[in-house]
Amino acid sequence: MGVTHAGERTEPAWADALTQALAAFDRRRIATAARLFRQAETRGLPPLTAVEPRWITAMLLGRYERAWCLSDAVLASRAGDDFNRPWTPYHTRCVWDGAPLAGRRVLVRCYHGLGDSIQFLRYAKPLAALGCTVLLEIQPALMDLARTCPGVATVVALGDADAALSWDVQVESMELPHALRTTHRTVPDCVPYLAVDLPRHRAAGRPRVGLIWQAGGWDERRSLALADLAPLLALRRHVDLLALQPEQDPAWLAAMGLEDASTPALDGLAHVLAGLDLLVTVDTMAAHLGGAMAVPTLVLLHHAADWRWGARGHRTPWYPGMILLRQPRPGAWTPVVAAAFDCVAARAGIGRPA
Repeated sequence: MGVTHAGERTEPAWADALTQALAAFDRRRIATAARLFRQAETRGLPPLTAVEPRWITAMLLGRYERAWCLSDAVLASRAGDDFNRPWTPYHTRCVWDGAPLAGRRVLVRCYHGLGDSIQFLRYAKPLAALGCTVLLEIQPALMDLARTCPGVATVVALGDADAALSWDVQVESMELPHALRTTHRTVPDCVPYLAVDLPRHRAAGRPRVGLIWQAGGWDERRSLALADLAPLLALRRHVDLLALQPEQDPAWLAAMGLEDASTPALDGLAHVLAGLDLLVTVDTMAAHLGGAMAVPTLVLLHHAADWRWGARGHRTPWYPGMILLRQPRPGAWTPVVAAAFDCVAARAGIGRPA
């Protein structure tokens, strides 16, 4: 705040634009938020003020270079003891200190969710192309799949790297796009990069369609009820519908016309996905696994979808074979399911009922 000659406090020149920008961001008016954030910046907004919504806005709009400038400012502000603090939760840790990666032994730590780890495993191959030896610390559930990823030299379980490995530089897997200055046009999009050698067992005849309708409980907006998928369930006369949702009553699923194909093991899930003609899923780990395996995948997204999916459009640079189906407004799953019905019906060679 400034102070007038009468001693009254005044708002800084950027305050009003920032307030409006944050309101637009909260209402998911992303282009408007971006314009107002830039206006606040030209009026002297401090570099680290509201940095997270500014970063998310840039990523949603595909302006990755802009996001990395913000990330650079955050990185420059950190003290030497701010990196990989062992007493803090994994998902809150920053790891990469800005050191160069090329030609070095690089420890990639996977500190976020399973889906995050799967998405950013794609960077092992580009790192190897830079002459890096890629050492991977990852969740135990993903270790077997991670060993199939091109570019990975060594895999250890999360928590074991410090005792088992030596490295030159370390980086958290979600820091790799920043470290390698990925742009919207240079996302490593060569799929499949997981379970590459897994045979595809698609049988002739009726298409096999996998369904997942609930994500983790931490964001209930991502999930819908099986009853919301009623239009898709009506297609069971034309397609084989497989429930991949874990911990469901098999008898109840059978009554709904679904085959229980769930499995707790991720390598088992990969085998099931390899036998599908189409995966229909909400935003959860299986969406990333299907994308990484180049399985045709429809992702049902809630209105305020995560930054990685962008603000609009049906395609994503992260997974070339994936189609994004978005809520037009919060809670509106009906048009999303209708669009999924059209995709599944087209796969089965039938049209929408009159």
